Amino acid sequence: MNIHEYQAKILLEKFGAPVPRGAAARSAAEFDAALALLPEGPTMVKSQIHAGGRGKGTFTDGYKGGVKFCRTKAEAREAAGRMLGNTLVTVQTGPAGRKVQTVYFTVASGIKHEYYLAVLLDRASSRPVIIASTEGGVEIEKVAHDTPDRILRVVIDPAYGLADYQVRELTARLGLTGAEAKNGARFIRALYALYWETDAAMVEINPLITTPEGEVLALDAKLSFDDNALFRHPEIVALRDLNEEDPKEIEASKAGLSYIALDGNIACLVNGAGLAMSTMDIIKHFGGSPANFLDVGGGASGDHGEHLRRDHGLQRHRPGHRRGRAGGRAQAPPGRPARGQQRRRRQKDAGRFRAAHHQRRHHGRRRPEDRPTCRLIRSFRFPLSAFSHVHPRNS
Repeated sequence: MNIHEYQAKILLEKFGAPVPRGAAARSAAEFDAALALLPEGPTMVKSQIHAGGRGKGTFTDGYKGGVKFCRTKAEAREAAGRMLGNTLVTVQTGPAGRKVQTVYFTVASGIKHEYYLAVLLDRASSRPVIIASTEGGVEIEKVAHDTPDRILRVVIDPAYGLADYQVRELTARLGLTGAEAKNGARFIRALYALYWETDAAMVEINPLITTPEGEVLALDAKLSFDDNALFRHPEIVALRDLNEEDPKEIEASKAGLSYIALDGNIACLVNGAGLAMSTMDIIKHFGGSPANFLDVGGGASGDHGEHLRRDHGLQRHRPGHRRGRAGGRAQAPPGRPARGQQRRRRQKDAGRFRAAHHQRRHHGRRRPEDRPTCRLIRSFRFPLSAFSHVHPRNS
């Protein structure tokens, strides 16, 4: 589950990570009240959508940029009016874009240097890892491709937690000294505490900035949470914005299914996430395009089948039953077991006979207490003399 930037900064403040002062507004009537909470001076206006690249995005009416620097509050109010209710198209939204339903006003901070800082799960070691870089403010994928030596990785032992020497290593390698190093260490500890205690899947700060006064602030924040742990955090579930999600994905989540809408034309209904990924790979390999990712996995229940039968007129069919010519099940005569039960009894009896035959032929007679098959023979209701012909020595 993803949340908006303004919501992420509220959580950062709760865990002791400093952020610039800000206020959100969901309608034009709330602009003045939100701006009144900020001091006079330069103000940033940020459109709130679940996608990156907002600053370089373009609105469908031609207005450039989903993040604006404004010198006065009047300019900020005007920019927010252009953004709210408009559709923003970025490299991550696709051509359809996302409708902006919340804008965020925040104090414009003086920037000395920009950094990148994130905490996420390293699947290779199954441990949390802190990723940091001195190249903040740009896509971390580009930094990793062009200058991989500037990516710092610190793997954390979850049994011990974030160690002091690891914090000192990070601040030193990022080049922080004096008050910046002290504030940076405090910020790193707060960020890891947020990641661990909220069961987050990723906590990303880009950019993390230092100011001329020695402060360390989160200028932007992106948080995503592990869906499987949300039952422990109802306060985080309350932050979910359904307006940012596909209606089909919302309905699938209500049924406990993993569904992601895609832009293809071949629907996929698959049992298992790995098999679903392989199915989509095969479709792409042969020139097709999947329309969705849908893993029913172990989440499908009898209720799903009832819905299908009710909505599509399907009839119930249980394994082990045979249908008659009129579509009904073939019934066994009164007082006689069903055909499936008769077949299973014959198979069971045949297995007992083979076991007894093998015992007498290859192992000879033994005392009753030493013969495990003796119980089988007795339950089969055959006298032991009936098997005397198996081997002459045992007659």
